[in-house]
Amino acid sequence: MNDWTENLRRAIANSERHGETPERGAYIDAGLPVPEKATDEYQQAPLWRRIINFFEPVW
Repeated sequence: MNDWTENLRRAIANSERHGETPERGAYIDAGLPVPEKATDEYQQAPLWRRIINFFEPVW
């Protein structure tokens, strides 16, 4: 059986870097402390943050 904990932690860190908040269950599955802002549903970043993320260079 695969252990996806490390990949899940990386995905959570990447989501937080882009201003998004993963759901509460993702933090629990990764063994991380659950922040107060986490809910039972995935929360997108605000519009201004999504615009900045869109123009972020990829290389």
